[in-house]
Amino acid sequence: PCKVGIESTIIGWEDDHPVLYRMGGISLEKIESVVGRVIVKAHSSSQPQAPGQLTNHYSPGKKMLLGNLQKLSEKYSSNRVGVLSFRHKLDNVPPDLQRVLSSTGNLEEAARNLFSMLRQFDEMNVDIVLAEEVPNEGLGRAINDRLRRAAVQ
Repeated sequence: PCKVGIESTIIGWEDDHPVLYRMGGISLEKIESVVGRVIVKAHSSSQPQAPGQLTNHYSPGKKMLLGNLQKLSEKYSSNRVGVLSFRHKLDNVPPDLQRVLSSTGNLEEAARNLFSMLRQFDEMNVDIVLAEEVPNEGLGRAINDRLRRAAVQ
């Protein structure tokens, strides 16, 4: 456990403009409130400018799918699934196979819980982890970035 939970934000400069290379514990909004408009280059298929820019940098040990949890849980009901949700557990999945990032909808709490919960799924007897994105604002952008990378096969 740590105070922020996700890795640091990496920002640099190109042609006298601030560039965000990796979303992290400092939100885009906070950075822009200090330096103005920031160019976002958080992905790179080759020759990354910073750690964490490759597509599958944040992959857990279990297969992970990202999308609508209710639809995914119905589609994969024959599998032993784990569920990582933002705020609510599902009725059709055993409670002990589910983790909620923040029942109050707090993105800071969700960020603190993200990696420890992904590690918990690695220890569970599940075939697949189903997850959903969080609101794409503030730290939610960094959380969604890590979730998308975790779901890359």
